[in-house]
Amino acid sequence: IQLCGYSPSNPCPSQAPSQGVIVPTPESSKQHHHKKLGIKDIILIVAGVLLVVLVTICCILLVCLIRKRSTSDAEQDRAATRATTTRTGKGISPPAGAGDVETGGENGGKLVHFDGPLAFTADDLLCATAEIMGKSTYGTVYKATLEDGSQAAVKRLREKITKSQREFESEVAVLGRIRHPNLLALRAYYMGPKGEKLLVFDYMPNGSLASFLHG
Repeated sequence: IQLCGYSPSNPCPSQAPSQGVIVPTPESSKQHHHKKLGIKDIILIVAGVLLVVLVTICCILLVCLIRKRSTSDAEQDRAATRATTTRTGKGISPPAGAGDVETGGENGGKLVHFDGPLAFTADDLLCATAEIMGKSTYGTVYKATLEDGSQAAVKRLREKITKSQREFESEVAVLGRIRHPNLLALRAYYMGPKGEKLLVFDYMPNGSLASFLHG
């Protein structure tokens, strides 16, 4: 066996053979980093951010819609309250074309005013002096004179031909808005606690309707 250094003809090498070591270069590190955040990962991150933003916007819009609806409902309630405010005395003229509700006084019931010069309470109407002017299949018409001297034509409807309360109120609400030179204006109506129904019209003096229309 010939060992190195044993003879001058076979000297030992001055350095041992080096083993190969791979040193990572900057380029390989960058490539490895790009593999961790690929295009798919970026798309998922962006989609998640957009989803969060979209949910936030929807929540804000929902809150605004709820607040707006609550404000609108409150305004409608206030308007309904003003429309049904109880009349407390004479001299209060209701707005044109609107119904002003009053309780029926000591006897109960409900009195609803439309526009017109007459201003009276339910007690005034029930205590007025009455003079029969005529009768028909629908009821009896009276000439009513109030305490202040003002006059009105009051028609008491027969109980057998009157409709339900809802239908009656719906129809007289339409009649109360009708204004025509050849028609007597419906100024108010009264519903008693026992179902009696009174219609209050302008009083037309000096003759019949035919003489008033045709002179």
